[in-house]
This record gives sequence, C-alpha cells and structure tokens, in this order.
Amino acid sequence: MPIKSILCVFKGETYERNALHTALGLTKANRAELHILHVSPPPDPYTQVYGFWGYGLLEMGEGLILDRLDESAKEQALRARSRAEQCTASFDMPFDHIGTQISHLPLPRVLFRTFSATVKHCLAFEGRFTDLIVIGYDNGPGGELETTLSALFDTGRSVLMIPAPKHEKATTAAYAETVVVAWDGSLAASRTLHDALSLMRRAKQVYLLTLSEHGDWPDNRAEAAVTGYLQLHGVLPEMLKVELNGQSAGKAILAQAQSLAADLLVMGAYGHSHVGEMILGGATDHVLKHANIPVFLSH
Repeated sequence: MPIKSILCVFKGETYERNALHTALGLTKANRAELHILHVSPPPDPYTQVYGFWGYGLLEMGEGLILDRLDESAKEQALRARSRAEQCTASFDMPFDHIGTQISHLPLPRVLFRTFSATVKHCLAFEGRFTDLIVIGYDNGPGGELETTLSALFDTGRSVLMIPAPKHEKATTAAYAETVVVAWDGSLAASRTLHDALSLMRRAKQVYLLTLSEHGDWPDNRAEAAVTGYLQLHGVLPEMLKVELNGQSAGKAILAQAQSLAADLLVMGAYGHSHVGEMILGGATDHVLKHANIPVFLSH
C-alpha cells in the first residue's frame, strides 16, 4: 500500500531532528501529507486522567489552546513550530500551521498541529488515521519510551523509530539502502514484513535474518514462501542464518545489522500487558535501547 499519510510526533527537541527530516523526506518522495504533532502537557489534573479537553478545538493557530497553556508550554510549542517550518522549507514543501485537519494546499504538504493532552490519548486517536508514524527518541540514559509504547500498542499502525543521532548532521535520506529484516515466521514478523514493503522496494539490498539457538531452522518451504512473497513485490532478499550461541536475540540482531552496515532494521514488536501498562518484549526492548539506526516496527 502506498504511503499517503504520515504522522511525526515532534516536541521540538534536538534529538528528534533526524526523525523530522526522515518524515519530510518520505512525505516528499511519496507526494503525501505529513501531520507534525506537537503534544503539550495538559493544563489541569482532570485532563491528565481523562485525556483531552475539547478534543478537536485545540489547534494551535487560531484557537484557545495558547491561552490555556502555561508560558513554558507556549514557548516550547512555538519553538517546535518554528523548527518544523524551517525544516519544511529546506524540502520546498508548503507548510500550514493554522490547525485545520484538512488542507487545500497541494501535495506533498505539511500540517503542524498542537494539542494539549497526554501523549497516550492523543496518539490513540490521531495515530489511527495515518499510514505511518515516525518518532524520534532518546535511547540514551534517562530516555523514555512512552511515545513509542503508545504508538505501537494504541494505534494499530507501523512505527518508524529514529534514535537520537550520534553526530550533529541531520539526515535527509528518505529511504534506506540496506535493510535487515528480523524474521522468525511469527504473526508479528509477518505483519511487519508486509507493512515495510514500500520501504524495502526502494532498498538496494535486503537481508532476511533468522536466528537459532540449537540449529532449529525453519523448513525449506517456509524459506521459499517468504522469499517468493517478497519477489512478487519486487524485493530480492538474501537469507541469513545465525546461531545465537548463548547470545540474546536483541544483541545478535543489532550485531548483524552493524556488520552488514544496515541503515534500517525491520522487526516485529513484541509486548504484553501488565496492570494496564504495555511492556516491550526482551528483544524489542534491547533493540530500541541500543540501536543507532532507524527501526521499523509493527505490533
């Protein structure tokens, strides 16, 4: 399915710049519509518990939201909008911050929208009406994954995670050249494989990585089936089989991605619920906390 609607969560932080550039690049390449979503903290405890107040009336340009936000939140929202507008200009695309959900600007186009809400409640609504969610996150000490968890488990959409850049230069590449797909034949892996087709078709090299602890590999029929499926979509993958030898799956996946000089990792997101909270599975958690390349996830 072509990518026509993209959502990028943007607080305005430095570590998010590569995510914003990636989202803008994908938007231009696909002649799509990008919603840059800035979520400000709720102004009162009631909203913290129950989500939105007046949802749909919180648009930044002309609405009441700026009067309700405290001064620091106002400054952050305006700073985020200014940075987003500058980045959009470098991609030569029209930018709208009036706050309307539907724009008459020509495609590709960028809409900046601000809400006062919890991230969880905002993404649970907005994220269900897009093709792809792009999130920049800080995976260093003290970094949080609240936005990631909400995007993965509350929207039903694929998420492209962009870790904090290790250098100062922002990337402008829309598509990866070398893609590693963590493949175990599971439902999550199958869903992710399908969702990532539009990205894999643009790559020069795609590797299907299968891990095993005791040489228990999928049978040849499964390997032929997944290879044949990708070939039908114009993707010519190379199969890789790696023994774990006591190494964790997360470490092995990242080690292989690094050795292959991959610039995108595709994998299913595993997780479970615990007392109303979603918790990532071991391999997914490790990859997100230690990856230095973009990670495409579906749950």
